[in-house]
Amino acid sequence: MQKTTRSAVVLLSVLATLPAVSSALNPVVQTMYTADPAPVVHDGTLYLLTSHDEEVGKAGNFNLKNWVLSSTTDMVNWTQHGVVASLRDFPWAAKEISGWEGFDNGAWAPQMIERDGKWYLYAPLQGRGIGVLMADNPLGPFIDPIKKPLIRGNYDSIDPTVYIDADGQAYLAWGNPGLWSVKLNKDMISYDTRVGENGIIRHPMTVKALGERVPPDAQRGTSYEEGPWLYKRKNLDYLFFAAGPIPEHLGYATGPTPEGPWTYGGVVMTPQSAFTNHPGVVDFKGKTYLFYHNAALPGGDGFKRSVCVDELKFNPDGSVQTVQPTREGPAPVATLDPYQRV
Repeated sequence: MQKTTRSAVVLLSVLATLPAVSSALNPVVQTMYTADPAPVVHDGTLYLLTSHDEEVGKAGNFNLKNWVLSSTTDMVNWTQHGVVASLRDFPWAAKEISGWEGFDNGAWAPQMIERDGKWYLYAPLQGRGIGVLMADNPLGPFIDPIKKPLIRGNYDSIDPTVYIDADGQAYLAWGNPGLWSVKLNKDMISYDTRVGENGIIRHPMTVKALGERVPPDAQRGTSYEEGPWLYKRKNLDYLFFAAGPIPEHLGYATGPTPEGPWTYGGVVMTPQSAFTNHPGVVDFKGKTYLFYHNAALPGGDGFKRSVCVDELKFNPDGSVQTVQPTREGPAPVATLDPYQRV
């Protein structure tokens, strides 16, 4: 028995030193419903902030109360960190209703970014504008540094995307059915009011910029619907977005700056199993990835969605290739450390 035990220990030691062969699997998170992916890379780790479709609440409606975080170092093995922020972090947003019980559909599509050692999380709050939270690390705890909306508005002020260019200028864009943006100040919790309308630029909603809507809609003149995402590759700035009509597909436009002017590029992904979609594009360890959501998990539908990821590829001229969703997801970009908890 002693000899057998020693052999087993030796075998386990040998196995622990071998490279781990892994394969990914879509959806990325399979223990809860997630949507509106917002990936960000920091110090060799990809963090994935998402909204969280609750299984409880009014049927046939969105039920979103918090934002959850996952992370990976190899695009295959993911660590779930749970809830990192919630509606309760914005007390001002609940003043119009009696108690938190009624505020059950406010935690819509977020995005966060790091600057100078601080993390900033931008979130829309069910018709109450866009708020900002701040923390020392992506896991929180997050606090509300301004205790009021950063961007005031109604249901058009949703789906914020944040981007910092090579010169250190930060931009925030958002909107449904229009597209607006501001230049954030270095503090990341205020914006330059010297341009546009009190600092807010309304982007032209033209077919040249954002594509033709088919069939036409008297209320929406372009394919742009919501969910903007700012990204830069080489000398081109990209605007990815959820495009209409419903069910949504994903489209993109390019421009010389993060404020455009935009030129429509085409379709990135055709409609999926959920009637909404939301792009999140990020570079990680030499590859570019498109995060999106569908209704692939058991029991899923348009109100119980699931985040997925596949590799995004570009043509030599900078145009984006159409992404075909896969069940397998992307290949690993690093070797799993068997001693590290994931």
